[in-house]
Amino acid sequence: MPMRLPDPLALRELTALLRDPVFRGRGVPHGDGRPVLLVPGFLSGDWALTVLRTWLQRIGYHAYVSGIYFNVRASEHMVAGLRHRLAEIQATDPARVTLVGHSRGGLLAKVLAQRRPDAIEQVIALGSPLADQSDITPLTQAAVGVVRTANEIGFGLRMRQEGRFAYDLRQP
Repeated sequence: MPMRLPDPLALRELTALLRDPVFRGRGVPHGDGRPVLLVPGFLSGDWALTVLRTWLQRIGYHAYVSGIYFNVRASEHMVAGLRHRLAEIQATDPARVTLVGHSRGGLLAKVLAQRRPDAIEQVIALGSPLADQSDITPLTQAAVGVVRTANEIGFGLRMRQEGRFAYDLRQP
């Protein structure tokens, strides 16, 4: 398979976004300091949500990063890390937290909310396959297989250990 080059329209789209009055906070409701925890998608990290975080801060939210550098570990491990991050946030801000998750981050956010409903205000999922987590492209499916194998070899984690995560994800 040939190497895929970055989308040539990406720079133009980013420039248009940065110039938009909404990005500068005009005409949108402001957050009044409410906490928001951002959760990046598969094969991504907090760096990928920098523009969103900047915008949320600009319009008055306390936007927090998840501490995820590269979203590839087993789901239970990722949720445990998010639970720890949530506790850190609530140690300084006891308000219920809004979770914003992109792609796989939305799945992780949903499960965290299932397990800590007392601490979560709402979940906002951006491009997350909530109805069917296997509803992903063939290329992403191949990457999932590689990451699954790496988790099994590197950390001794088997997919059967993800049963609780899968169960919680299926809950309404």
